[in-house]
Amino acid sequence: MVLQRRHQSMTDMDKIQQIRPKQFEQQLHYKIKANEQLQAQGYRKKPQMVWGPPGVGKSEIMYQQLTAAGYKVYEMRANLYDPIDVRGGIKIIELDNGTYRTVYGTPEDLPPSDTTEKVALLIDELPQATRATMNAFLQVTLDGAIGQYTLPIHTQILAGGNRAEDRTGANEMPTALKNRFDHYSLMPSAEDCIHYLRNKNITEDVCSFLRFKPNLCHQIDHTQYAFPTPRTWENIGHGLPLMMKEIKDMTPAEADGFMHYAIASKIGDGPAGEFIAFCKDAKQMPDLDDLIADPKGTPVPSSMSVVYSTVGALINETTDKTIKSIGKWIRKLETEMQVVYFKDLCQKDKDYREHEVVEKWIDKNAGILN
Repeated sequence: MVLQRRHQSMTDMDKIQQIRPKQFEQQLHYKIKANEQLQAQGYRKKPQMVWGPPGVGKSEIMYQQLTAAGYKVYEMRANLYDPIDVRGGIKIIELDNGTYRTVYGTPEDLPPSDTTEKVALLIDELPQATRATMNAFLQVTLDGAIGQYTLPIHTQILAGGNRAEDRTGANEMPTALKNRFDHYSLMPSAEDCIHYLRNKNITEDVCSFLRFKPNLCHQIDHTQYAFPTPRTWENIGHGLPLMMKEIKDMTPAEADGFMHYAIASKIGDGPAGEFIAFCKDAKQMPDLDDLIADPKGTPVPSSMSVVYSTVGALINETTDKTIKSIGKWIRKLETEMQVVYFKDLCQKDKDYREHEVVEKWIDKNAGILN
């Protein structure tokens, strides 16, 4: 019976079309507005449910879209609740006639019923909750109420969690609860991850490496404790400058060991070794000032990892003053690398889409892009 349930969970996930983080952002932006319009017209709002592996950005995307739309987010970690906790703690009160009755309190994780703020209820780790606890959320997700408590009328309800195949203790969701939600299955995307990291000003070493090795953006190995995900790459990106300061007075051997242990603790031995080797190769990059001053005279590196590092660094060096010179050097590269430069540049700053250098390149390479 248990095996049958697990098989059914995986089959259900197969029936949900997978969606990239950028596409999910667009969908959530639309669904939040659509729910606002439905509520204004007196119709029932539809909660949203996103499934996906650990570290892919489910909760972060929901938080970003809700806060951008002006919502205060209240979060409930469903796997930490017993069914009775969802309704609230029990207390006994004495009535005027001397009899007693039990009443339920309101969990502090729920918004006050009388608030006039725009609020959202994020039910995280919902599939990791017991089936009894999931059933306790039935009334919340359908009627916006549980017992005598009601959610504020403008509340948006979103939920997220891992799938059965992620081996995180996910349970089969009751059919009635499934039917309460619109469902999305979030898949990792190296391209979306790179765009996100650049917007967070993460060190270019990480972004260029993921462009070079996109398969290592998200590679869960259930036999290991540490493995690469967008979450761990962001953590590495934030910590890398501090790591470099830490090793400045070490011998080369000590520095290599320190860096490997520090990074392998986050993403595992194999990916850590590849990333560190990539960073060492990046030191062979041509001087960027010399390249910008003399693009025709600056040779293209023979190592592809160095080319990726150079292109990534040039994206950050591109301005209205340097783009013509950088563009001349970029056009010396293989077409694949030219696409990487112009695509990532326009993702980082949409204004470059209308720059004459970019427009000329697009006109010349329209067949490749199509």
